[in-house]
Amino acid sequence: MAQFLYIHNIEKNFSNLIGYYMGNEVRVKDGVPYLVEPSEAEKINRRVSEINFELKYAGQLIGSDLKQEINNFRHQGTTCSPIYQRYGIVFDKILKNCNNMKKTQTYTKINTLYCRYKNLNKIKLPNPDWKFFQNKIILGQFSDDYMDYIKNLKFDCFSKIDGTNSKIVYFPSTNVCFCGGKTDNADIIHTGQKEYLDNLIERIKPILAEMFPPESARFIPKMNDKNQIEYHSITTNEILIPDHERNYAVNVEEAPVYIYGEFFGKKIQAGGNYDKDNNRFSIFDICVQGWWIPIDMLNEYAEKLGIDVVPYLGQMTIHEAEEMVKSGFKTHVPNVTNPDYLEEGIVARPVIPIKDPRGKRIIVKIKTCDYNELTSAINKVGIEEYEKFNKWYFENKIDEI
Repeated sequence: MAQFLYIHNIEKNFSNLIGYYMGNEVRVKDGVPYLVEPSEAEKINRRVSEINFELKYAGQLIGSDLKQEINNFRHQGTTCSPIYQRYGIVFDKILKNCNNMKKTQTYTKINTLYCRYKNLNKIKLPNPDWKFFQNKIILGQFSDDYMDYIKNLKFDCFSKIDGTNSKIVYFPSTNVCFCGGKTDNADIIHTGQKEYLDNLIERIKPILAEMFPPESARFIPKMNDKNQIEYHSITTNEILIPDHERNYAVNVEEAPVYIYGEFFGKKIQAGGNYDKDNNRFSIFDICVQGWWIPIDMLNEYAEKLGIDVVPYLGQMTIHEAEEMVKSGFKTHVPNVTNPDYLEEGIVARPVIPIKDPRGKRIIVKIKTCDYNELTSAINKVGIEEYEKFNKWYFENKIDEI
């Protein structure tokens, strides 16, 4: 994909983003940047859906620096000069940030502890009331087969705060630091995440620089779209199939530090129960250059950074955590608006990190609402009808339809 560059429109309070392909000239007239060839603008418009992330965030990532650079140039009174000559440094910053954001990893998908009844809306049911069980949890049917073998091990258990997933990414080699949402395409502007986390980054960036100096930077081979390492000719950069009789070039990228946390509070989900007037950010996991650190180190790092940690509930077996969630428990988040607020549930991960054969971390969420919804469905049909339904569901392999 061609790289795109974006800058704010000066005349519209920096509210609009414009862009161009590298190599296609953009000029500035009367302080306003514009594309020389309208056809290029049309091409960009057609690509907006494919580059949605860059369109949303590229300019904002370095907002204040960008505004200052543009204002400095505008006040010089020079017009109609190739924009890259005047804004090259700014664009380099934007490209660096866009490229870094493209590399960010999405946090491990956290599955619900149990599978759910499905496909009930695709067939004629022996009892129409069985439709109430659609998408309800199947007690005892683990969503991850490996859980059955480790359910009696101890898990580190954390409160599942009702907020939205956020991350802070730090690259030691360049001292670049930025924030993001659950995915690179998540909207972190309108939720207030970006403004809040940018302010937080401004405070903790010097601390991160001390904790992770440039010499601590770690670089790993860059993977292609098939999650494979590409080997290149040292002289021609041609992609080659490796053998053991030659030397190869391999593209590398920096493995950053990821600080994952929950952004919650004012206007976020049910966050008013936590804090109706303000937003908060609490860490729930940290990945240091590919290594998921244990709870004691997580607490140590969080203390250095001056950031709260999602309430730690202790070590439990899956059964113990499940019983706590079924009963419901009040939030352990300190200084909340509603201290009687019942927490959403528990996120549990093995004390000693475990991955399945595909390399995916084993981590589960157990939510109070899942048990309440199943109980409500059972009450509608009766326990005997529920047992009859459950037997029919598995005998007819409804989940395989």
